[in-house]
Amino acid sequence: MTKNRISELSTIGVDIGKDVFHLVGFDANGTLVLRKKVKGLSLVPTFEKLPRCIVGMEACLSAHFVSRTFV
Repeated sequence: MTKNRISELSTIGVDIGKDVFHLVGFDANGTLVLRKKVKGLSLVPTFEKLPRCIVGMEACLSAHFVSRTFV
């Protein structure tokens, strides 16, 4: 996953955990360009460094708790 490929990022999937989030990003062709594990408090700074893209996030029972905790 090189920085050149990150600029092609079009979609990111976020798997929400209590302390760690897993990010998986794809370009417009569906090719994997990003796979990263980040701590909860570094999620916003991580997204600030990435290009604009579509973000898909799971909606489970703990998602409401997590959204109020880290944002």
